[in-house]
Amino acid sequence: MRKFFGFLRDQRDFAVLFLAIILSLFFLFSNESSQIQILRGKVNTAFAVLYSPVLWIKGINELRAENELLYEKATQLALLNSALLNYEQENQQLRAMLDYKRHTQLDLVSARVVNQGISPVVSSILIDVGKAQGIERNRAVIGTDGVVGKTITVGDKTSLVQIMTDYNFRASVSLEESGTVGILRWKDNDVFEVWEIPKNVEVTIGERVITSGFSDIFPGKLPVGEVVGDVERPGRAHKIIVGKAYTDFTSLQHVFVVRESQQ
Repeated sequence: MRKFFGFLRDQRDFAVLFLAIILSLFFLFSNESSQIQILRGKVNTAFAVLYSPVLWIKGINELRAENELLYEKATQLALLNSALLNYEQENQQLRAMLDYKRHTQLDLVSARVVNQGISPVVSSILIDVGKAQGIERNRAVIGTDGVVGKTITVGDKTSLVQIMTDYNFRASVSLEESGTVGILRWKDNDVFEVWEIPKNVEVTIGERVITSGFSDIFPGKLPVGEVVGDVERPGRAHKIIVGKAYTDFTSLQHVFVVRESQQ
């Protein structure tokens, strides 16, 4: 308190001036005369003009905060929508798998894809079934659309699957209409080739390519893809059939393992 009163004593001239201004304004604006009302209006107008930049900056800050909140909510809604679409796709796949399993006589084990491309030397997927579910090495892996691959390494609860897109994958397949047998080799993207097809065999665009059944791994008549063309090889007794795979290897989520190969 001493310091405060000392400050007032030292600055008494300014303190008296400030008090006089406050009292003058009080008496001025408490007066209800017309002249004072006009003056009061002009002062309020001037104050509003002087205060408008403050209001403008405040409005910008409020808009920025509101935009950030809206962006956050939009991001959350986008993520939620993406999750719902994934759930819908997975639900459709599971329904298709249930229907497929209901209408086949193969001994199938349902599996979920838990990882893709886990092996650096082979195109592969990792699935969540293994020895505990009766899975063995060299068992066919299929989807509702067609052949996926075969198991190459089996653990207690997981299995590594070599998928059909691997460069070294081979399978015995046949053309459904003629029954001609050839060897499937992957080319690129969703395209495969069937080698060892005699030149005199008539091939129809759109003809189905299926597993031949001449295999200890793949049961016969499993869908693989359809013919989209052929390649003549001058001087050779055989031609190459070009096919498009039924399975979409970019969106594998659920597959079946054929526990026992039934011809």
